[in-house]
Amino acid sequence: MTSGNDRSGLDDRLGGRLFGGEARTADYQAWAERLRAKRDKAKQTIADTKNPHDASTEPNYWSTDALYAESARIRDSEQATVNSPWEAEERKAQLAFDLGMHNEINLPNATEAYRRLAKLHHPDRYTDAEPTIQDHHASEMVKINSAYRALKKLLADS
Repeated sequence: MTSGNDRSGLDDRLGGRLFGGEARTADYQAWAERLRAKRDKAKQTIADTKNPHDASTEPNYWSTDALYAESARIRDSEQATVNSPWEAEERKAQLAFDLGMHNEINLPNATEAYRRLAKLHHPDRYTDAEPTIQDHHASEMVKINSAYRALKKLLADS
């Protein structure tokens, strides 16, 4: 076995010209050194910004947002779950009503209704309004998103 300094013997045995020889070895060594420098710089940045007395710098995998996002995903999948074709049609009709659809229930019509309601209730439109109005439109947007996701899933399954 050869040491790291005895590269010429290794290149000769492996056919140095075939693999690029010393020039390629130098390129790989320079690349590895750049990666080490980048890793060390990132570690130093993290060490400089971390305050041992501040718990907020630690990653929080159980944040409220993450928990509610999972709950919303489960709720949406349960909304789209049906046991019979009759139940599916009834559920589609209810979701279409929630989206204000009065025409044929299909994906293009559902998308059009969703976009119309999203333009009306999107929270970004009410940033200067009173908090009660903001909360109302935010909750309406949550209902609209939920109904649209469930209806899309039901339409895709049928």
